[in-house]
Amino acid sequence: TRRLASESFAPPAGAVPDRRETLFILGTASAAAQRQVDRLEETGIRVHRLHPEQIDGFSLEHHGTVAVTVDGPVDPSNSESIITGLAHLAMRHHADRHLVLSGGETARTVLGVLGFSELVPLKQAHAGAVVSEADGRLIATRPGSYGPPTSLIDILTTIDLLQNTTRKA
Repeated sequence: TRRLASESFAPPAGAVPDRRETLFILGTASAAAQRQVDRLEETGIRVHRLHPEQIDGFSLEHHGTVAVTVDGPVDPSNSESIITGLAHLAMRHHADRHLVLSGGETARTVLGVLGFSELVPLKQAHAGAVVSEADGRLIATRPGSYGPPTSLIDILTTIDLLQNTTRKA
């Protein structure tokens, strides 16, 4: 059984983590998730709020850390096409960025499209949000809008700290 390193990980004394590029793919339009996105945006992270019909073919022109989230009313009968669109967006724009994937089906689909079949858990950013490693890249997953209002910030902070000990491919 593999255990998370959440209790044993401690950054080096005086370490100031560098922020590397991270791509957030957030497959939920819930009010709680939108509040979490608002908090992330307040830190200066660029956020693209896309209505379901805007996802297919959307092109990220922004480099650096960026978030893409579903916005507006979502017809549950369109969930599969929304998730597929987000996965293809991730495929086009992930480059060598770390990933934050929110929503179980979204995470599973994105990981499949990108060819990741195994994640090695490293640290829990908060209850329910796990940062793992796959092929030298940090990948955080969490269910939907789970977590506190600072969830996305907590995840990014954990990635920032871990990247000093884990190199991207």
